[in-house]
Amino acid sequence: MRNRPEGSFFDMHGSTTIALTFLLLSAIAAQAQSFDLLYTFRGSPDSNSSSTSLVQDTAGNLYGTAGGGAYGLGTVFKLDPSGTETVLHSFAGGIGDGEFPQAGLRLDKNGNLYGTTNLGGKTSNGVVFKIDPTGNETIVYNFAGGTTDGCYPLGGLVMDKNGRLYGTTERTPTGPLRSLIKPETCMALRSAVARNR
Repeated sequence: MRNRPEGSFFDMHGSTTIALTFLLLSAIAAQAQSFDLLYTFRGSPDSNSSSTSLVQDTAGNLYGTAGGGAYGLGTVFKLDPSGTETVLHSFAGGIGDGEFPQAGLRLDKNGNLYGTTNLGGKTSNGVVFKIDPTGNETIVYNFAGGTTDGCYPLGGLVMDKNGRLYGTTERTPTGPLRSLIKPETCMALRSAVARNR
């Protein structure tokens, strides 16, 4: 749950078929809580189930990832303050795109969104992607797996004050243990993020 500027909270709950985004109004003392339904996903080609966190920009727009979409491989969506949802990107999979986002997004100071998909990309081992403010997607890193790289990112990314991204993968180059990815040790990711700013 994340704190909104006016002191209320929002959160997202998912199910296998429908996900609801709602606004939980903060109460004074121990009074009963209430919520307002902001949007109900309709399923493909719209988004459907989601259990990831949301990010909010300075204009009050909410951004997140979900299943569904035009190809059934996941989406990046925007929900504006009026409750209008827009699918910014439907993942198509294959070597040119990711598949199945499993974590929330990070928003940089320029309005770019960064995230990961668990599968897809050049070797089907997952990707780090960027969605710019106009909705264009760029793959900034393809996980190679094998003996040289992690694969299958499940967690979200963290961005430091310099814009460097950190995250984890489900598998390491040597086996099924989780690995930490960071730009200082992964030159390809650092260069890709720098080029796509």
